[in-house]
Amino acid sequence: MSTLHPRKPLGVHDHANDLMSFKRNLRIVLAIATTSIVVFIAVAILLGTPSPHAVIDFRATLLRQIVERPLVAEFAIKDLERLSVGTECAPLFDGLDAEQQVTIRPEIGTDIVYRWRKNVLSVRLQSGDGVSTGTARTETGSCNLHARATFVIAHEADETEIIFPLAGPVSAGSETIGSDQTGGFFYGGRVHLFGRALLPPHRGALYPVTSSPLLLAEGGRVSSALNLQEGASWYGVARVTDAGLAVSVTADTDLITVVRPGGSGEIEPLGIGMLSQLFNDPSIAPITLGLVFVTSAIHLGIALTAMLPSASTDTHQDKPEMTDDKPDDTKQRSPTEAISQEDCSEAEP
Repeated sequence: MSTLHPRKPLGVHDHANDLMSFKRNLRIVLAIATTSIVVFIAVAILLGTPSPHAVIDFRATLLRQIVERPLVAEFAIKDLERLSVGTECAPLFDGLDAEQQVTIRPEIGTDIVYRWRKNVLSVRLQSGDGVSTGTARTETGSCNLHARATFVIAHEADETEIIFPLAGPVSAGSETIGSDQTGGFFYGGRVHLFGRALLPPHRGALYPVTSSPLLLAEGGRVSSALNLQEGASWYGVARVTDAGLAVSVTADTDLITVVRPGGSGEIEPLGIGMLSQLFNDPSIAPITLGLVFVTSAIHLGIALTAMLPSASTDTHQDKPEMTDDKPDDTKQRSPTEAISQEDCSEAEP
């Protein structure tokens, strides 16, 4: 009786085992890449994300700041209509010509309120320590301002713009508008948000988070914090225009306080999403793109290996070899059986 036993000739490669080994190696590499991404993100979080940089533009009729850098907050005014500066500075301002310029350097902690009205602007300085709000300087001399000083300035649309520097926590608008907007009105604005690079050597470098700014609605109040003294410093300028105070400031902060009319203060976080950070941060984006490329290549390799023919349909596999398994009578018989068969053959005629 003959049976088929497939025999694999020597030198024929085992494609099935190679394919399984290749897929297993790809999965190992994929697991390593995924683990690397997770570890990378964890390390980035542990390093800490620097505060974003915000550029805030808005317009309002009421503005307030707490001075933190007196030299930066120094401003010059003229065309004074009325003033209240205290007895020490009264002689300096008496007989002051309208075209003469007065330079004011506020003390640190001074609370300054700017209130815009048509053709008139009032500036009120309130001392933080109750002693002096700062110094006033003219061509003829200088003096220390009273603990509460007020200036009323005339401004016309066709005149040179009046600019006030801002250097400290800032608040704009008011929850109470009033029928004639004397309470102060916030006309809305925009916030352009920039992130900071997380890893060296680019750590701290600015990059845009979004192409569109965040919008601030009209009404209410916008400030560094509910308690202005505890807010982050905003640095910029306020220009006196015929439509209010046009303000442009920058701030290294991730929080803005928005107080809507008749409501309580709501802290609006300026968050930068992880996806934006991974692909926009100049210190992280190259690493992220590299990991994405490697992971995609591994997935593609696994998908391609799944399409390869299996070992059962391999064209290189040899056909089974036919072997004759019929037992050899001479080799398989015992000596007794052999002698008996010989005797039988001799007895035949």
